Amino acid sequence: GISQKGRHLMEDLRLLLPNSVKEKKLDKKMKVSDVPIITELAGCNATILFECRKKQDMYIYFSIKNGPTLKGYLTNVHTMK
Repeated sequence: GISQKGRHLMEDLRLLLPNSVKEKKLDKKMKVSDVPIITELAGCNATILFECRKKQDMYIYFSIKNGPTLKGYLTNVHTMK
């Protein structure tokens, strides 16, 4: 349930990051507290997670291994495509 702008934004960010790994969709029952666990299981130092609600509201989570998790609300998303 993600919009076209959201998909393009995710792809643009993935192309900008040099060692990024694309992960499959996650379970809808997942909690924000599970994001650092996913980071550790994937063998990564950081994770960027996008959450879309009702195809309108888009949230972004930044998680650092053994560090904080930040949550933000995305507005005015513009891509080049």
